[in-house]
Amino acid sequence: MIIKEIQHYDELISLYINSFHNSFTDSFMLFVSNKHVWIPMYLIFLLLLFKHLGYKKAVLVFLSVILSVAACDQFANLIKYSVGRLRPDLNYFMITNAVHIVEGKSNLFGFFSAHAANSFAVAVTISMGLLGSKKNTNNYLTHNKITDTRIKKAYAIADNIKFLCYFLMIWAAIVAISRVFLAKHFFGDIVVGSIVGLVFGYVIGLLTQKICNHLD
Repeated sequence: MIIKEIQHYDELISLYINSFHNSFTDSFMLFVSNKHVWIPMYLIFLLLLFKHLGYKKAVLVFLSVILSVAACDQFANLIKYSVGRLRPDLNYFMITNAVHIVEGKSNLFGFFSAHAANSFAVAVTISMGLLGSKKNTNNYLTHNKITDTRIKKAYAIADNIKFLCYFLMIWAAIVAISRVFLAKHFFGDIVVGSIVGLVFGYVIGLLTQKICNHLD
């Protein structure tokens, strides 16, 4: 009974979010939700990892990103077919209440959102890799003569890394919410997916940091 009530409120919240649609949001959310359009961003962050971490650590972080995405994907598929919750564009209540459908049909079940899980897993693992490179700021000061200019440069690097980490988290949140706009997931699907991505990303990122520390 409680689960049914939670699901109903989830449907209402999802309908409310989905109702803010127009030609711009339809196009924007379709763009955001397309995994392929983000390939250039992934390549840029990969180059940044190599620049800030060096070859060995960058490869480790890159592999941790792949591992976290694979883990989220497989876990999402397992849960989707175990729970068997239909997507909003196939849900009778949502259809009869005029849910706005933008994308074509996909597979039947949507709990939880692999898009949300993967996005947050990528954001967390890359962020932890870049934040681990704060040690490079200390190395920069250690291996170079300490002057006011070099100190400012070192802290500028740290600030830039923080900005990139914030950007990744905001990007992951936008990707997740786009799935509700497109009627591919309920709000609860992306909340659970985001939590799963954060947990997988943090655990795998933490293990990667520990391995990287042994390389110093």
